[in-house]
Amino acid sequence: MHTESGLFFANECPHLTGKIEGLISSLGYETTLPVNMMKPKDYLSMSNTNAISGFELKRQLIRKKCFNDKSSLVFMASVMWIVGQMGKVGCYSSKGALISGMRAMALELVSYGIKVNSILPSVCKTHLIERMFSKLSSEKTEEITKMQSLGPGDPEDVALAAVYLW
Repeated sequence: MHTESGLFFANECPHLTGKIEGLISSLGYETTLPVNMMKPKDYLSMSNTNAISGFELKRQLIRKKCFNDKSSLVFMASVMWIVGQMGKVGCYSSKGALISGMRAMALELVSYGIKVNSILPSVCKTHLIERMFSKLSSEKTEEITKMQSLGPGDPEDVALAAVYLW
């Protein structure tokens, strides 16, 4: 999300929806590149999308007083940033920044009655993942599946966790 888009949303939100009870941010993308092929622009691009865009949207909404008392913010990240995986330095460092920033944001916003949490799902069985798996060898698909402690998750489980935290 570009800063301009977040600012537009923050400006229009009170007129369109009224005060916000909760917001779930699942902005992000990843790419697989060995660290020796990463360039500063790759890190910046992933950090801007995976962490900064969510922080900026929340900042704009908070400045515009768009949240009700007792609102909730939920950030989506990935459990894999804790586990690690080759070729994911850019993605996982930006998700680590997201979680670190979320913790600091939680401490700042608690005095406003706004709770801040995160969800760290595993790979989930979505159309996007199924499409990705269809392009990979069966060995690579099995390797990715084995990295997931309980196997690929169900999107409904992640959605229920988000609703619970909201």
